[in-house]
Amino acid sequence: MPDPALSGASLDLIIGLQNAQGENAWKLFDALKNKGMIVAGPNAQALTPVLQGAKAAVFGAVDYVAYNRVEQGESIKVIFPTSGTAIAPRPMMILKSSQHQEQAKAFVDYVLSPAGQEAVAEAWLMPARQDIDAKRPLFKSLTLLPEGDAASTSRNAILARFASQFGQR
Repeated sequence: MPDPALSGASLDLIIGLQNAQGENAWKLFDALKNKGMIVAGPNAQALTPVLQGAKAAVFGAVDYVAYNRVEQGESIKVIFPTSGTAIAPRPMMILKSSQHQEQAKAFVDYVLSPAGQEAVAEAWLMPARQDIDAKRPLFKSLTLLPEGDAASTSRNAILARFASQFGQR
């Protein structure tokens, strides 16, 4: 599993599981640890033991990294659990303090254009536009875990509990 301190997608999954399952999510992590799950750094480092045959699966890594490896010929499969998964939408913004407002606006306009969204889709990411075909499942076709509220998604508290459970800190 990727380290949730280094992978926002992994952290989002832990939050979603906790919000959906409560303490049972933490029992799941105990079971996974007891079966030999390792916390291997960021997403690509977590995938490497699977690609090398040392581990059978990655739990909670970003899918686009795996899809890229499949495209390169790796024999792996991305599975979205029917019980639910997490997605990690990331915003784009232009800061008021940006020294290059016009260039920043041009970049955002490009990314949201049909050509920009085609590039997003080609990178195995989810396009923001509905009129762009994706090479991968989109959030509307996935069962999503609940996002929760600020009290249930305290990044520091979840990271501390996870690190303690896996003896990281």
